[in-house]
Amino acid sequence: LITSVAAQNGYAVGIITDSSLDGVVPASFYAHCAKKQNYYDIAVQAKDSGVGLMIGQVFKRQKSFKKDDLSVVLKSGGYKQISSLKGQEKLPPGKVIAALKNIPFAIDAKQDSPSLAAFVEKAIEKFKTEKFVLITIAGKMNQAAEMHDTAALIREMDAFDRAVKKAYDFYRERPQETLIVVAGTVETGGLTLGVDNSADLDVGVLKNQKISAEAFKSAVNRFRKRRPVGATVENFMPQIEKNFGLRLLSKEQKKDLTARAEKGDEEAALALDMNLNAAELSALREAFRYSMTETEKRPKTEAYLNKYGKYDPLQIAPVKILARRAGVGYSTFGQTAVPVPVSAVGNGAFFFMGSYPQTALFGKILGAMGLMIPPADQKKEP
Repeated sequence: LITSVAAQNGYAVGIITDSSLDGVVPASFYAHCAKKQNYYDIAVQAKDSGVGLMIGQVFKRQKSFKKDDLSVVLKSGGYKQISSLKGQEKLPPGKVIAALKNIPFAIDAKQDSPSLAAFVEKAIEKFKTEKFVLITIAGKMNQAAEMHDTAALIREMDAFDRAVKKAYDFYRERPQETLIVVAGTVETGGLTLGVDNSADLDVGVLKNQKISAEAFKSAVNRFRKRRPVGATVENFMPQIEKNFGLRLLSKEQKKDLTARAEKGDEEAALALDMNLNAAELSALREAFRYSMTETEKRPKTEAYLNKYGKYDPLQIAPVKILARRAGVGYSTFGQTAVPVPVSAVGNGAFFFMGSYPQTALFGKILGAMGLMIPPADQKKEP
């Protein structure tokens, strides 16, 4: 692990993420485990990892049968454990794990919500008098792409850009001793611009979306529990209109709005534009029907999985409609083999020019740090 080699060579090491600290990407920097679902076995390895700072969402499994609670294990490793990071509050000295209960998607965030940019700023403040390696993981960007949630994805890209800017500001102060490398782990979703052979993009339509598909799932679940007998998608439309701007207008409403639009009423014109067409309404009706069906009774066919993946159909249907209107498409709910870009600035940036296997990043980063790749027998850890 890069983090292990760095720690052994006197570097302070930090791992920060906007997803769970035992998620597959953050965990890959401090743990070894055969199965990514073995959350407790992953988390306890932080104790002996050499990582001095971890910030992210709470560990998924705090306890294991006949074993010490995770908090006890981490405390024995010398970690101070905190559950919030507010405003200008600085991180405490020594080894720290900040495991926050909830880190929202950027589209759902409030002014005082935790963010990746704030984590970077606090980590740099803690480490700035030392030589350090800071691993920063934008996990929610991957989640948004996996859910085909284009509006949330754009906001996550912007949030990550702000986090990179915090690092870049530090680089500008110390250009001769700082290296920033931005690299993707894998492309997810198979995003395509110009779907249906169209060169037209209208991402402005995505401004109608107010919350992430992940947050919208709560509205779907609440409706499912409380829905009236014989409920139809029309009963749920107020939630769809409120959160995505999509409308289901009656003939009378369309007639009235059309007349107002012809007289120059821009709001009426926008309302007409957001009216569901026949194909979109059909897609919503189908998603509603499946969503109101018990999970175990839903189809297991390839066609169903290609349409909704592992997600609730009604959770996904509105974001798919907005994406298509914007001219954006997706080919999968999983990962693709599309090459991912690598960008670098600072001392050693030349190591990252050209094309190469993703595994080459390990040696390139160590080379930029002036360190050798350890012999194979030294890389093995218990």
